Amino acid sequence: MKINFICILTILFVFQKADVNGLAVTFNAVDRANPRTILWKISKPGLSKPSYLLGINHIVSADWLYTFPEIKDVIESSELLVTELFGDNDRAIIGNTREMDIKNRSKVNLRAVDLLTPKQYATLDSFFIAKVGEGITNNQEALEMNVAEMSSAILMTLLTDKNNPNEKPCMDRELFKIFKDKQMNTLALDHIENFEFDDTNKERGREILSSFVELSKGGNDPGWNISDTTYTVGKFLHDYKMMNLDYKLTKTDPEKESFLNSHTVRERNDRWMPLIESSISQKSALIAVGAAHLWYNTGVIALLRSKGYTVEPVLLRKFQ
Repeated sequence: MKINFICILTILFVFQKADVNGLAVTFNAVDRANPRTILWKISKPGLSKPSYLLGINHIVSADWLYTFPEIKDVIESSELLVTELFGDNDRAIIGNTREMDIKNRSKVNLRAVDLLTPKQYATLDSFFIAKVGEGITNNQEALEMNVAEMSSAILMTLLTDKNNPNEKPCMDRELFKIFKDKQMNTLALDHIENFEFDDTNKERGREILSSFVELSKGGNDPGWNISDTTYTVGKFLHDYKMMNLDYKLTKTDPEKESFLNSHTVRERNDRWMPLIESSISQKSALIAVGAAHLWYNTGVIALLRSKGYTVEPVLLRKFQ
């Protein structure tokens, strides 16, 4: 059972001018309310080159990004990729070396399976057997998953095309591979402990797992489609791909905790800032993080602006 991390969600907002490769455009009144973009340009006096901030959706394929010439151009011209989990640095949870990946896995101190009731365990075991031919019983990788990993595995399995079972969309993983194939540098922002639950927050872990167990129950129903907008996850996917987004940059994040993690979105954003600033000071970097990390006055857009950076939306002509 392949481990995949996700944080489903999306986002962005602001007005002004944007340019890619010298092509300047101006937003009209409708654009100011909803720029309909997931790409933001970062600049500041003293930086030799601009960098870019990309709000990703972890369960959408990176192939979709290439349908937008402006995003494709930035991906191909950036010298450094910075993601939440995938990178070559020691803090990367996935992607540096197999040895480091194994070392990071050894830090898991609260297993998802230990938070499941016997009935939930049996439900998931049957679900994975039906979907991928292998359950969680006697599956060491599955048994060692933390809450975020198990929840992600359920969702990614639901999204898997039965005709192509090995093809699971994962935007940041695919971007990581693109940059590695180009022999470009990659960095990860998160530590494994950012996704860990311990004895102090077991109830939150149980709550999250329970919601995904319920989601898995409909996975084998004829015609069930997670992309259907009647489903919560499906609505996120629809709004993201249509870029019907509201960044709420002047509002405070109402969430007390991150959707799948033991640390809040705000805490993770704050922890990321030193590495983000270091990255954009050296090269033209593409900062590709879950779009939810761009929302509110505690998001990456607002944090960069508070430090004197100009962060402006890049117009995607496909939505104009």
